[in-house]
Amino acid sequence: MADFPTNPQNLSYVFTCFQHSEELVLPSKTIPNLKTALRQYILPHLPFYSFTKTELKGKNFLNCLEEISIDDFLASNPMTILKTKCAEAVTNGTIGKDVCRTTYVPPLNHFLRFLEEEKWNKEEETTAFEGKYAPKREYNKDSLHHANRGRRVYHDKKYALNQKDLPNKIKTQIQDLKTFCTGQYVPHRQDKKMRQVTFKNHVWHIQSYLGWLVKYRDYSPEELDINLFLDLNLLNEFIGWGINDKGNTSAWANGFCECALNIAKWKYAPDSKQPMYRDIPIIGELRMINNTLRHQYEEEKKANLKQKKEEKEMTFEQCQALVKYLRQCCAERNSYGSKRTDITIVRSYLRYLLVAIFTYCPIRQREVRELELGRTIYRMEQGYRIILEPDDNKTKDKRDFMLSKILPPYVLADLTNWLDVWHPKIVEATESLDNWLAFIGRRDYTTEVDLKEYLAQLQENKSVMEGVLAKVSSQTQSVLNVEQIASEIVDYISLKNKSKTKRPRKAITVEKVTSEILAYTAKGNKSIVDYLGKKINEIDNTINSVTLNLTTYKKAHEQLQSNSKLVFISFGNNTYNTFGCQLEAEDVFSIVSRAVYTASVALIETNHPLFKGTDPRRTNPHFFRNIGITHERRHGDPAKRKAFHKVIGNSEEVGDKVYNIMEPGEKTVDAKYWWKTDNSMGKQRAFIKIKTLLPKLSHDEILQLKRIIEEKFSL
Repeated sequence: MADFPTNPQNLSYVFTCFQHSEELVLPSKTIPNLKTALRQYILPHLPFYSFTKTELKGKNFLNCLEEISIDDFLASNPMTILKTKCAEAVTNGTIGKDVCRTTYVPPLNHFLRFLEEEKWNKEEETTAFEGKYAPKREYNKDSLHHANRGRRVYHDKKYALNQKDLPNKIKTQIQDLKTFCTGQYVPHRQDKKMRQVTFKNHVWHIQSYLGWLVKYRDYSPEELDINLFLDLNLLNEFIGWGINDKGNTSAWANGFCECALNIAKWKYAPDSKQPMYRDIPIIGELRMINNTLRHQYEEEKKANLKQKKEEKEMTFEQCQALVKYLRQCCAERNSYGSKRTDITIVRSYLRYLLVAIFTYCPIRQREVRELELGRTIYRMEQGYRIILEPDDNKTKDKRDFMLSKILPPYVLADLTNWLDVWHPKIVEATESLDNWLAFIGRRDYTTEVDLKEYLAQLQENKSVMEGVLAKVSSQTQSVLNVEQIASEIVDYISLKNKSKTKRPRKAITVEKVTSEILAYTAKGNKSIVDYLGKKINEIDNTINSVTLNLTTYKKAHEQLQSNSKLVFISFGNNTYNTFGCQLEAEDVFSIVSRAVYTASVALIETNHPLFKGTDPRRTNPHFFRNIGITHERRHGDPAKRKAFHKVIGNSEEVGDKVYNIMEPGEKTVDAKYWWKTDNSMGKQRAFIKIKTLLPKLSHDEILQLKRIIEEKFSL
């Protein structure tokens, strides 16, 4: 089987483009006849492939085309194959003598001409993506959300208090704590100045802990105080609940202990007379709890990594295949040829670029979220350069590297296209309501005028529905005429069809509404009044949703202005509340995990050779670091190892530890027949070892060894 190409150069993609091409004016029978020619006469006899006619039937046809590269197809001279096999069919009496010339040759000629004119085999590795059609996918069946149904949800943040709900007393305490932790100089503070991002995590810990007290321990807002962190019985109870009931790790609990430690230092720093606050008993107790949790987490990490490996592990080649698939998903049209909305395309680009960066440059997800032009990433003549100051990364180590020398050229081209083409479009989309509606692709209204007319229609129909409800409520159930009620509300039901000249929905008839009412009232004790109430609620929800558009774009514009230099931003959910905001950790986790799962499902369903016999992958951003380390240890150049770890922001020792956990069997490979005595001596022994080593070396490593030998012996 052919590998899944970076730029779609397989016959399936070209066939889809040919089928939906707007420039071509083809006879109506061209596509069906071409399919028959390929299925019956060409593909079963294509050199180096072994398709049967059964495999080429139905939906499997496109799957088979997926395996054929354009080069292989053109090199096989398909026209000659067609004419030869048709001649045999004529001899056998299967088809008439003119069928090949009149029915099969013309569509194949059209297809071959399309292949040549479009120049499908151009070099794509250095150019931005120009694909026309996105792959087909089943949206309801291949999502991670669908697959997670029935799974236990561990990380439930609903108990945390919102920032706006914090009592003024707590807000004041948080501000005082921030001054103590992050101030340049604070009397009595013995620790270094805390980074802003670290304190931001402390704020979340405070909101979560106080929220737990309110929701699970019935504390009133007036009773809340951040000094409750120093009630160790209460803190231990919370940690036990979080680990035992919610399934969090000890690292999660470490965060709350660290927060409690800093609160204790803030409170007792003026009283401390010894280094490291050793004379403050509660600080010593909190350190003991923290150390215990750290040791527990080291063991948990090993166990969790082994467990996660089953669901998340991929080879580097599989990661590359996912990147290439997600790149195809950035096309301007879907697989049916319909134009996709801009918001859909930018979300596809976001998924693709995030997975591509985590694949080829597996830095921490926080570092990706905070990539900011002119601060952490710079555009230079030589390409993109990333400079991370100590405050910009976990290890507090300054890092400086050329991203352009790490990412493949085609990803760099797409990143440039993202910044030069799509960034301005995103900004422009928030500058007016008309731009916004066009960008998000509302079907029921495309301009501000349409929106206001639609709102007026909704309000009018709500009044009609309320009038019908009042009339029905005044009558007894026995005299109600369902068909009459249905005829009165059909105008409302049909509202959504009034302005749909492009893709009108099916008309709603009195008969259908009557059937809907009868079906609804047949459920339990539901009445016609209940049905009408439900419809009025639906109108209210629609009105609220439509009205939201009047203010959403303004909010999006403000948020985007604050984050205009960020490389990646949030595009929000269907309400677009966070559009233009900086991505949060959970946003990136969700986007990447869902993208990997969906893409792996698609590759499995299309019988991609690298995904045969595998389950859909649930790889999250951080696990790409483990995949990268594993690939580097197995196939990388040891001379580049130190630089690799400098780029991803950890040490070689940490990398060795991760690799040993991921691949424990690698450490025992050389123990084979350890008990055998090696009697070979001198040159013979060295020769045998070199001969054994050579098959394990890559081509580049063999060339490197050759150069070393030539330099050593002046050959």
